[in-house]
Amino acid sequence: VNAAHVPPPLGSPVDHPVASTIERHGKNTTLAELSDMGTGDYRKPSFIVRYNSDGSTISPLTYQSHRIVAGKVSLPSPMPQVRPTPAAPSKSEPASIEPAATTLIITMVDRHTGLKVECHFTAMHNLEVIVRRLVVANS
Repeated sequence: VNAAHVPPPLGSPVDHPVASTIERHGKNTTLAELSDMGTGDYRKPSFIVRYNSDGSTISPLTYQSHRIVAGKVSLPSPMPQVRPTPAAPSKSEPASIEPAATTLIITMVDRHTGLKVECHFTAMHNLEVIVRRLVVANS
């Protein structure tokens, strides 16, 4: 068998610039935190919104901005949340009521409809926990 006629193994990139780019960067092959509806991502969507104007459910989200906030962002009452727990006092620090935390907020937007999704990731410093949630706003 001539080696020039042997097809590449399944799953290997093809020696074509467009095909190899699509294979490596398709929405279904990346490890994305948020799965949106109707944009080529075949995983179960993180949320589904049906628009009254045309009945569509496609929500192509794109990055708009991010910010880092000291502490954790409180949820509206009566939503459950990580509650303050008294920490064991040490010689260098007094007992803490609120756990030390840092929150990353990534804002994604659907530019066609104005739908905004905020992805909140809160790292609880002393608890070795990351708390995540989505805030969806129709603007």
